[in-house]
Amino acid sequence: MKDELDELADALAVNLNIDPPKFIVEDQLLDPNDILAVCSSLVSLTRSGVLELAHFSVKEYLLSSRATAWR
Repeated sequence: MKDELDELADALAVNLNIDPPKFIVEDQLLDPNDILAVCSSLVSLTRSGVLELAHFSVKEYLLSSRATAWR
C-alpha cells in the first residue's frame, strides 16, 4: 500500500503542461521523503504518517487567486 508521500511524489511527476497531462517516470523523486526536506515550510508528516499542510495560511494561499493565476 502506498503512503501519502509516495502518492504525492507520483503526483509531482505529472506534467500538466501537455494535453492530456502525462506521468513522467523520469521526473519521479527517487526518495519521496525529499518532499519533507524541500517543502518543510509547507507540509509536515504527523506521527501517524498523515501528510498535512504546515499551517492554515499555506492552505489559504494555495486556494487564493494569486496561487491559481498561473494555471
